[in-house]
Amino acid sequence: MSDREKAPRLDKVRTREQLLEAAEAVFGEAGLKGATTKEIARVAGIHETTLFRHFSSKEDLFMAVVKKSMDQAAELFQGNFSFSGDLHQDFRHFAKIYCEHIRGREPMIRVCLSTINILPEEAKEIFQVTNIPTLRALATCLQEAQEQGVVRADLEPYQVAQAFSSSIMMFVLKQGVLKHPYSEADYIETLIELFLNGLRPSGSQVKGDHHNE
Repeated sequence: MSDREKAPRLDKVRTREQLLEAAEAVFGEAGLKGATTKEIARVAGIHETTLFRHFSSKEDLFMAVVKKSMDQAAELFQGNFSFSGDLHQDFRHFAKIYCEHIRGREPMIRVCLSTINILPEEAKEIFQVTNIPTLRALATCLQEAQEQGVVRADLEPYQVAQAFSSSIMMFVLKQGVLKHPYSEADYIETLIELFLNGLRPSGSQVKGDHHNE
């Protein structure tokens, strides 16, 4: 491919990225209903007609922003998260990455939580538990721990992953509103201990319990 042929493709990719970045900012501030394609195009520095060459509708653009966020979350955990043999350390590692991801995407996460019920059914498929990279990463870790007899076999890994991650998400999202008499690190350590106690097979010890002894 010649340089002349590559240039339009690069411009198209660059414009799409500009639109996604602008859309995330506008959706995060105005919400799905309040955001307009005109404002998104203005923030992106392009004409609105150009926006519609890349995305068929505002909802299509919204889902593209969500998909990009999920892809970035997958990259954070890809090759970077598996059962290490120390479940306490694994939970702590997951929590650190997950908190950073939430803080970096907080406005958009709030919008997703408030608008998921009004999305078309086909759009909701992307929010299925098994499709969410963060949950999939932790669930896979727990499955590996189950195979080694470290976690109770009767527990469903995705349920545990969802419960743990939801507890972290709600804490992070409420930090700007509620004043806690304890730090985020203390909260996470308490949460980990609670989960380790619940995950422990009868008569055994989940490796990592010694951290707070």
